[in-house]
Amino acid sequence: MKLQTSNRHEQDIPSVSNEHSLVVYRAKIERVMHKIGDANNSTREALEQHLNARQIQWVLGARAIRRLEKRFVLRSDLAVKEEPLMGNLAADQSITVGTFLLDALNREYTKNRDLNSLNTAVRLTDYLLSFPIEHITNITPLKTVLGDLLNILEALSNE
Repeated sequence: MKLQTSNRHEQDIPSVSNEHSLVVYRAKIERVMHKIGDANNSTREALEQHLNARQIQWVLGARAIRRLEKRFVLRSDLAVKEEPLMGNLAADQSITVGTFLLDALNREYTKNRDLNSLNTAVRLTDYLLSFPIEHITNITPLKTVLGDLLNILEALSNE
């Protein structure tokens, strides 16, 4: 077997700068933010609108944020399979729980400068934006939480 080069020179290979990547990522998020209505309600109110009382109690529990974060990091999903209340979430419920988790991760990064939380927040944002736009626009606190993430990323890029 003979290896062949692709006959490409270094200048033929596209390069992308961190600044360009951030601009593209920011534009993608801002396009979605413009489609979301004004955030008149809080994340807690969104939870009350889309989840039942027992699910809300579970999400607001002491260990829920860590369990949700771990589940998302390992499986790229927010449905906690071993938890009957959280095992099968509809799209609006997943986005609502994801918004709650994204808000918590943003706050954790701001407080502790925890880059793992920021990394998970960026991955979670991509997950949330993968839902159909009609589901995303129903969750108005997401606009504020996405704005917070963009502010964090902007401040980090300026350091």
